[in-house]
Amino acid sequence: MIASGGQVHPDDVFRLGNAALQLRMPREADVLFGIAVRMLRYHIERRDAPRALSVEGGIYTTFVKAVEDEDHYE
Repeated sequence: MIASGGQVHPDDVFRLGNAALQLRMPREADVLFGIAVRMLRYHIERRDAPRALSVEGGIYTTFVKAVEDEDHYE
């Protein structure tokens, strides 16, 4: 379940984001990326470093690493 009591669980966002990218659904992936960034900012604003770092890692693994290639570094 993606929302429970108005809250979004990061694992759900990353799972759905990964699926959207694999299914070539860029609009849906963009929406999920936006949700992930909002979660990251939320934890940063509350100075919750462990959760912020966890979300940052999920963003990288799901949305960055999945689309970067060697040309990205040149």
